[in-house]
Amino acid sequence: NELVGPECENLTGGSPDSFGIARCQSIVRVPAACYIRYGLKWIAEASSLGELVSMVQAAELDADGFRVELVRLSKRLEIDRWEAMRRVADAIPSDPNMKSPKCRFLILSRENWWCLGDIITEQTHDYRIHDQKPHRTSSSLPSQLARALINLVVPGAKSIVDPCSGVGSVLLEACALNVACSGSDYNRRMVGMSRKNIQHFSYGASVSFADARELN
Repeated sequence: NELVGPECENLTGGSPDSFGIARCQSIVRVPAACYIRYGLKWIAEASSLGELVSMVQAAELDADGFRVELVRLSKRLEIDRWEAMRRVADAIPSDPNMKSPKCRFLILSRENWWCLGDIITEQTHDYRIHDQKPHRTSSSLPSQLARALINLVVPGAKSIVDPCSGVGSVLLEACALNVACSGSDYNRRMVGMSRKNIQHFSYGASVSFADARELN
């Protein structure tokens, strides 16, 4: 959980509040995130569902082929989520498309706070492909955690060195984000597995047999 805030701040420039909402400078890096779920364009914000519906009606959104979704941010808020989505959808003067929407709206709700946003981008979980790396050990970093570590330094880092690279979990995530990287390990078996994992995904990182204490 302690990685959630720093990842969000580094990728978006926004710090999440206690409900997980961050008002961001940019959402372009959300697809590569581990813990950020959506990047939204704010549309309306209100203290009640009825007020939100009125604001959506006044906005006269042009969104043919839309779908409305809802995330409840507080378990203490008792709502009929389907009724809430229906009311907001009825306030949009366009035809919905539940199966293949051209655009998606998201309702966020908690006590005395409702908002509607247009989903511009969202997390892709593309790091999961590295869960299928051919070589691993019982101590290998999960791909999600390895991606989170990379997300703490990019953008900004021009290159990454992993001096104890093991089977290459961190290197795989750096390569996936087009960050120059190299690794080393004092265990020849690990070096071999790391190189094979990198080759499996057609990445270009180099891995050498070396003692981390002697690296310059």
